[in-house]
Amino acid sequence: MPHSANVYESLADLIVQKHRCLKRVHELGQRQMGCVTSGDIEGLLEILAVKQRVLGDLQTIDHRLKEIGAYGDEVDAIPQEWREAIAGVLIESRALLEEILRTESECAHILEQRKQDIAKQLAELHDFVRARTAYQQPGDESGQLDLTL
Repeated sequence: MPHSANVYESLADLIVQKHRCLKRVHELGQRQMGCVTSGDIEGLLEILAVKQRVLGDLQTIDHRLKEIGAYGDEVDAIPQEWREAIAGVLIESRALLEEILRTESECAHILEQRKQDIAKQLAELHDFVRARTAYQQPGDESGQLDLTL
């Protein structure tokens, strides 16, 4: 990594941009949780579409960080004053990322439980329809069982 202030400024700028994206993903995650818990599927799909775009931006920033060597062995060459300037942002970014992952995990758990509940209800409905059909006489549309002998 070249040792110039421009490179370190670019690095700091990209880290701040990444932090902003993580804040946006976190905020969208909180809204996502609201939609998941309330069952608002349309709202959830809208949030996921926005979130996908923000994640694309985050991926672009990560690519640019890799291009300037922010993830390589040369990170140790960054002067102390620049490290201190970005350290707080990095700490906050890690905390946001952990919270994002927790929220995603909770949403996935809630949706999986809801899916299982719906599957159970569908199975019960299917069993009911089968039982009703079994008791119906051929050609009898009334749904009443003939108990005459």
